[in-house]
Amino acid sequence: MLMRAIRLWLVLAILAILAGFAARYADRAFGDPGNDAEKAYEELLAAEHWQQVRTAAETLGALGETGLPFLVKGTKQESATVRRQCYSTLSKMFPKHPKSIKAVIAGLEDSDSHVSYSCAFNLGKNRVAEAKDALVAFRKDTQHSKAARFAAAKSLAELGHKEIIVVLFVGLGSDIYSSRYLSNIGVKALCGKDLTDFGYEGPREGGIVSHGMFHGKGLPIEKAKKRLDRCRAVVEFAEWLKKEKPDLFKELDNLMFLAYPGV
Repeated sequence: MLMRAIRLWLVLAILAILAGFAARYADRAFGDPGNDAEKAYEELLAAEHWQQVRTAAETLGALGETGLPFLVKGTKQESATVRRQCYSTLSKMFPKHPKSIKAVIAGLEDSDSHVSYSCAFNLGKNRVAEAKDALVAFRKDTQHSKAARFAAAKSLAELGHKEIIVVLFVGLGSDIYSSRYLSNIGVKALCGKDLTDFGYEGPREGGIVSHGMFHGKGLPIEKAKKRLDRCRAVVEFAEWLKKEKPDLFKELDNLMFLAYPGV
């Protein structure tokens, strides 16, 4: 009886030792998600280049629910680069998560215009219906940049806010690239067509975008011809809208009350 008890004890002891080895091996092989998230967050804060910041933010995003709280925490950091990458990763990897949505909506009021623009743009891209009221208020606040407010207008169109066609219609004919770019995305979402469906070459009009800056090309006469072509496309779009989407065209009656600087 005693020998049986001793053998049983030895078997249990050996199993316990093997279990310990297995646990340590699993930690080395698969890592601890909690520790991985803390390490990635430390790397995020220590990064000196925006590419390093992006890599650390994407690492947190790849950790799923474990990394999500650290990304939300990162949106409150002093560095605008860190905040921007955290918001971008939240929008990209957690587009419909309640905590992510709450954070990105709050990001509309970020002090950095690039951050607020990104949040305004992505809320519509991800079809976040909960953001509609916040986007309406954001667009009307003239303290925000015109580009960010056009991004909000674009997003409202993507959420089916038909009244915004008035703002987007003005933007289609704008000499400002960002206004044209965002307005074409918005009208496409709202009514199924943009100016490229009417022979327009596109918002860049032969220019290029580098590091977030638009650089136009062409001599004054060439640029004037592109402007004329843009206006022609706007007219054809309006005629199509009147015929095919009369409910949206009717909204343009409000255009007479819209002062362009307030768009």
